[in-house]
Amino acid sequence: MEARAAAAKTAELCAASFLPITRNRNKKHIAHFKFRLPAGKCPMGPPAGAALSSVGVKAADFVRDFNTKTAAVFGPVELRAKVRVYSDKTLDYWVRPPRVTWFLQKASGVESLPPNHAEFVGYVTPQMLYHIAELVRPPDDAQPMLWWVRRLASAARNHGL
Repeated sequence: MEARAAAAKTAELCAASFLPITRNRNKKHIAHFKFRLPAGKCPMGPPAGAALSSVGVKAADFVRDFNTKTAAVFGPVELRAKVRVYSDKTLDYWVRPPRVTWFLQKASGVESLPPNHAEFVGYVTPQMLYHIAELVRPPDDAQPMLWWVRRLASAARNHGL
């Protein structure tokens, strides 16, 4: 149940960030980064601090803003963040929900998914897949929910579930 509650909070947080990333045409884009960061507990050091400092951006501002924005998400949720740095040393960032494999792992209760994807390690029910599909589906997506459930079932089979 804790994984479902954490996933629901994550979906609420990321709903506004699901908009397509648009480039600010008035500023020159000098770097972009992709991070997987713990919700509400982003450290000042690596990975975000070291990468942002390498291009001359104050990492403390990003970390403080990210932690306050994601403080509502509880539990050990690893969010994805896309950061774009501009030439005037400002940045924009977007928060994305965790990967589908994270949801499948938490729903099945498996500690870690096998590296070779060949052995059977657990199971997920169709109800779990439907719930995960509700969380990972973008709000304005035209694909039917059954398409998303089938996609998740395929991913679960590939990961030994």
